[in-house]
Amino acid sequence: MAALGALRLHRKWVGVGLLTETHEARTRMQAETDDAAYALCPCVPVGSFQYVEHRSTKKHRKRRNNNKARSLSAADLPTRSPAHLASLLDSRRLVLQKSGWLSQSKSQSFPSSVPRSWFARCLKDSQVPGPARNIVCLALGSFSPDTSSHPSVSDRAGTASCIGIHALKQSQYQLVFLLDVILPILSAHQQAECLSLSQEDEEPQTVSPIHVPSHASNMKVSFYDPAFTQKDRETLSNLGHVVLDAEPTLRCEEPTLFYMPHAPKTLYERLVSQNSPSHNRMDNLSQIILVGNDLSSYQKIMVQEEKDSIPVLMQLDPSAILALHPPDLTQLNHDTGVHFFNETCFQWFRMS
Repeated sequence: MAALGALRLHRKWVGVGLLTETHEARTRMQAETDDAAYALCPCVPVGSFQYVEHRSTKKHRKRRNNNKARSLSAADLPTRSPAHLASLLDSRRLVLQKSGWLSQSKSQSFPSSVPRSWFARCLKDSQVPGPARNIVCLALGSFSPDTSSHPSVSDRAGTASCIGIHALKQSQYQLVFLLDVILPILSAHQQAECLSLSQEDEEPQTVSPIHVPSHASNMKVSFYDPAFTQKDRETLSNLGHVVLDAEPTLRCEEPTLFYMPHAPKTLYERLVSQNSPSHNRMDNLSQIILVGNDLSSYQKIMVQEEKDSIPVLMQLDPSAILALHPPDLTQLNHDTGVHFFNETCFQWFRMS
């Protein structure tokens, strides 16, 4: 009996060891997969960006009771149509309003309450270029719930799509912020500038961005992202905006606002390099307004290998990057969606 008990104990510990070893192997495999999830495809031309599909390398376990398994037909699968995009955007809008993000990010009446709004306050800074004549949105990602029309890896050489619920929600929140905050305030700011020039002795009219629907704004946005689906393109076109077929030139000849939250760091690099004195005869950095990741953070936290991919950005004088960060909402629950704007700030460049 003692020998039998020892044998059982030995088998038990051997089993635990095997389970531990298997768990560690899977953990390493998943980490390697995550590191390569957004690797660039070697056949893509330099100067473009794309998304890479994440495929899990984990093997599926065989289910028990295989004798009960049967082949499934299309009739057995649930027929669930995707949610309507308008209702999804309204839902994201309500979440942002509940979190206080929208109320703290846009002024209640322009320009009398400019100090309450970080975005409107930035536009009033004397050094900020403006008023913005162009608005360019890059790397927004696909926001339509219908993913049936997303291109697969083999659809087009060198282009792959990254599809996921998290990425979809992120794009929807960022689109709502652009439509509900940035465009109305820019439109009101532009109207106030025109009124101040034509009626210098009269007080400018008060325009409330809350009551200015985004589609009624006279400001058009140029969108580009290789991840856009046909539904994305149709939605933006119906709102009166321009959807580009290729990445536009990033060189600025006049004040331009770039909306690029969580864009690839190499895209920020191209924006800076194409407008820096080393690339052009003139310093066009002073024409840029950037709503995107904090550029100074790249200079501080990047390892050397990553720094090599953004040489112009790394050589930029940190004191030349001026930034105003949004309200601190980090303590709110992540379900509010505010975490989709982490590292996002309003930036412009000091004129030399």
